[in-house]
Amino acid sequence: MEERYESELAQSARVLDDVDRALERLGDGSYESCEVCSAPIRPTDLSADPTRRLCEQHLDLGRSTPRPTG
Repeated sequence: MEERYESELAQSARVLDDVDRALERLGDGSYESCEVCSAPIRPTDLSADPTRRLCEQHLDLGRSTPRPTG
């Protein structure tokens, strides 16, 4: 039971970190741009995942490599 709790706690912390990063990006004007190449992130993609930080190209690449940390 404790292991499940720790896993859920870690997942919640990741979600909060993603939200914090999205808010920082809103503040600095980079919210709609890929963190890797600065290409635009489609509004529909941001609607589906408001914490998204990568364009389609880098998201596909990132499926085999870790996401950038911020």
